[in-house]
Amino acid sequence: MPLSSFLSLVDAAVPLLLEPFMSQLAPTVVSCFAGVLPGTQCMEITHAVSLVCEKTRDLQGVGGVAQTDVERFFDSIDLNVLASYLISIGLPSCFVAILIACQFSPCIIFACGDVQDELRQRNCGCLTGSRVANLIARIIIALAIRGTEHRWRHLCYSHGALSLAFMTWIDNLYSFADTDAKAMMMIEILEVELASRWNLRIKK
Repeated sequence: MPLSSFLSLVDAAVPLLLEPFMSQLAPTVVSCFAGVLPGTQCMEITHAVSLVCEKTRDLQGVGGVAQTDVERFFDSIDLNVLASYLISIGLPSCFVAILIACQFSPCIIFACGDVQDELRQRNCGCLTGSRVANLIARIIIALAIRGTEHRWRHLCYSHGALSLAFMTWIDNLYSFADTDAKAMMMIEILEVELASRWNLRIKK
């Protein structure tokens, strides 16, 4: 969604301001890759998937990959739930207010020919494509992965001393395990967490 010049500046500044806090509240889990961070590229996920598939062939089928997306991810984020949860885990309320304000400040108007209608009283949904929305997305996915680590850790793919569990790019989720069935189980574990805490659904 296009932003005004001022909101574009705010959208660039807020993630830089909040990044130190986000790294503490939702740090990357060992064996997991979080995309959309500075210095990350989509090709890193492609490379990892290819590498696991090659190793699976080398090891006579020992390996599996599963992939899914979160259904209508940005449109379905409940900002009231998000604000309450971020405050409960220690993010200063002033920063939470900034995050939420960045989603509510733009005036959204639907136009069809000469007819226009403004979307009022919005209480859910983030502005797809904005940096702040991507930051919010990363928080939700990171918290879901960290909060369920005790349930999926024993399932993740391992090769020697190395292991790989999840790779994410916003709402695109990839899981890695010794079998396809285990990789799907890992996705299902995240699905339950996303549904129960954030009321988000995995695409069918």
